[in-house]
Amino acid sequence: MLISSRALSSVHYVESGQHIATWHDHRAFLKEEDSQIKLKEQSERDGYRKESPVDRAMYIVYESAGDEVSYYTGTLSGTQEAIAQL
Repeated sequence: MLISSRALSSVHYVESGQHIATWHDHRAFLKEEDSQIKLKEQSERDGYRKESPVDRAMYIVYESAGDEVSYYTGTLSGTQEAIAQL
């Protein structure tokens, strides 16, 4: 859902699964959303399966690596510096 900044101040409730972005930020929001879809599709092509033994092992390893690195549903995220230190 893209809304103007004036309307944003009147939003009181958003259902789960909905995203709100100001019109000013809509291009960045849509680009990020598209990148996430492409990453998920590539992971599936590469054989990623949620809750598989490999997925669980990856989660345990990366979550114990530190606060600046996160692994969730096949996606490793964090700062460039934190990932480089792995």
